[in-house]
Amino acid sequence: MSERSVTRPAEEAPDRGGPFSRGVLLLGVCLTAAAFVSLVVILGAYFLSTTADPTFYALALWGFPAGFALLMLHMVLSARRRRAVRRGTPRPAPRERAA
Repeated sequence: MSERSVTRPAEEAPDRGGPFSRGVLLLGVCLTAAAFVSLVVILGAYFLSTTADPTFYALALWGFPAGFALLMLHMVLSARRRRAVRRGTPRPAPRERAA
């Protein structure tokens, strides 16, 4: 077995990422969920032999790839952040806004 401990010390809080990373994740999840709902509406309209609004088609067509791309971006940002933490690279300080 490895020498490294799986658990973190109690005083070390896990890094949750910045607001940009969380925003990318939230936007990706919401967009993917909306695309899934629109796909369900399209399939329901098909089985009811009616025509769904073209907005649902556009949302399903563009929502899935865009949502998954945002989720992949979040994964890349998280991996880069974890690698920087492991290497001990300090995180840049937030910029102060001019009043």
